[in-house]
Amino acid sequence: MLEMRPKIYIMLGCLLITVLLLVGQVLSNTVLLLVCLAGFFALVMWATLKHMSIPVLLYFLPWSPLLKLQPGTMSTYSMALVAVLLIYVFRNSKRFSFAHIFPAALLLVQSIILKTATGEGIDNGYILFFMCLFLFPLIAREKGQEYDFFTLILYFSFGIIISAISAEQLMVFPTISRYITVHSYSSMTRLSGFYGDPNFYSAHITAVVSGALVIILNERNLLKKIVLYVMLIALLYCGFLSVSKSFALIMVCIAFLWIIEVLFRRGRISSKLMMLLALGVGAVFVLSSILFTDLIDMMVGRFFGANAGSNISDFTTGRTEIWISYFRAFEDDPMLLFFGKGFTDALINGRASHNIIIQSIYQFGLVGTGLLFVWLGAYTKSMLDHIHIKASGIVQAVLIIVGTFGTWLAIDHLMFDEFFLFPFFAFVGIKYVSDLFVDPEPMNIDDGETPVVNGLSVN
Repeated sequence: MLEMRPKIYIMLGCLLITVLLLVGQVLSNTVLLLVCLAGFFALVMWATLKHMSIPVLLYFLPWSPLLKLQPGTMSTYSMALVAVLLIYVFRNSKRFSFAHIFPAALLLVQSIILKTATGEGIDNGYILFFMCLFLFPLIAREKGQEYDFFTLILYFSFGIIISAISAEQLMVFPTISRYITVHSYSSMTRLSGFYGDPNFYSAHITAVVSGALVIILNERNLLKKIVLYVMLIALLYCGFLSVSKSFALIMVCIAFLWIIEVLFRRGRISSKLMMLLALGVGAVFVLSSILFTDLIDMMVGRFFGANAGSNISDFTTGRTEIWISYFRAFEDDPMLLFFGKGFTDALINGRASHNIIIQSIYQFGLVGTGLLFVWLGAYTKSMLDHIHIKASGIVQAVLIIVGTFGTWLAIDHLMFDEFFLFPFFAFVGIKYVSDLFVDPEPMNIDDGETPVVNGLSVN
């Protein structure tokens, strides 16, 4: 009971700050907002001291554009993330790992040289990115101490669901509608909570849905399963609000992987049928519910409607043309191809690359992207050291990877906090899968002794 109290208190703190934030933004009350932002900052610091920083950061990630006094100013979320990193520097000063420092330092030197040569300035985003590059792997020490994968799923889900529904209901108030972007077409309305971009917003949902599906496969606690099924329906509703093609495609992929795992895993046929039945009941509810009817019609219209188009460019909403424009820029400028822009907020033809790999090359070149992959390898090792995925757990691990990173092929997370938070989320999920298939340690029986089972000697 005592073990659960910090988690409960921190969750209650998250919900309280959420209420204060919404009231403060609706009323546009500066004093109330200052109190709320100070409370948020204090909660994150307390959670960090309790080794619970990542759950709180994931909860507030969908709220980050709202955690400010007015539009256009820096979010308190970014300042809290910096404070978390500094706390971990002091807490782990005697156990500091330098494996990731070398590639991060080389990448920093390369980008500074490029900025100096081109006359580009250094902004807050640049400073935050390299602070995370140097310090974020320290948070790896937090894994497995005070929370598990289910806790991450719970916090992240609550943050997504509450923010999405709040934005949908409160957008009638002009004071808070300033933070809500509505994409309207002839017969379609796309919402994305407070996050601005429907594709970035839906990437949060596919990540948490993939994790929830994996836990459902293995969880034996009936109450936890019920909670997860209810959250899944709510998350699907929030995802359909975005009317995002990438959301739909990733959902189809992870649903397919989940069904494959259910059918071919070891276990009783009755339990497999129950899980498939639950999936079927959920699908029938979604398809027949009045909440989903219009959203499904809009989603189908994006794929097969009159404006859906008949070529690959229309299907990808012009992404192939954007990718080609970036490839041409690389072809025309070898220096750009090899060394990039130096992490500068500049775009080709005013359009983002919509692909994490292309954007990495555009910002850091082939040389810098190589260094970034070396850094990612060191980060992965710090998170997954001594963890081995057996064949029986591969599909579940792939499900988490596809749900978390699948959208990165269609959007660019390089300049966002997700670039550091999402790998942590996926690594905790992979560790969860690995722990499921750990062989029990054999009994140590001294020579000459007879083992005892249930009070009876075994000869």
